[in-house]
Amino acid sequence: MRFEWDNPAKLLDQLTKMLEERAAKFERIPERAVRRAAPELQARVMALTPKRTSTLVRSIGFRVDRNADGSATAVVGTHMAYAPFVEFGTGIYGPERRPILISAKQKRGLFWGAYDAKGNPIIRRSVKIQGMKPRAMFGQAVRDFLPRYEEIIRQELAREAQA
Repeated sequence: MRFEWDNPAKLLDQLTKMLEERAAKFERIPERAVRRAAPELQARVMALTPKRTSTLVRSIGFRVDRNADGSATAVVGTHMAYAPFVEFGTGIYGPERRPILISAKQKRGLFWGAYDAKGNPIIRRSVKIQGMKPRAMFGQAVRDFLPRYEEIIRQELAREAQA
């Protein structure tokens, strides 16, 4: 684009038009960064997720939504009902910080998988368990991913600046 330096009004119009064109290109940077980042964050979460049966790992997915204001939001998550218990823990390790009490409801006792010295099963009316420690796969993945996300944004800015 050639600028007309002799005519200040025309020069101002040319600069305004150029800046508006550049601004429109830069408005797309956040959405492109979100679309690039979502699959990488999903991969990090999957790598940190416990793999006892791999059901939870296979259920982790992502989607990118466009909001009413034109911005984009990525959601990485799972539909598995037990995922919050794995993430935040249970019992004394979970949010409530108290042991879990399991009681017999319809029978007179619980067989807890142990036998006495004579080989008879040990039966209990109730059992108190400590719970499961949190794995924090989503929280840890997001913490680890933030520097990479900043790098993705810088790359998108550089890519647009070169265009």
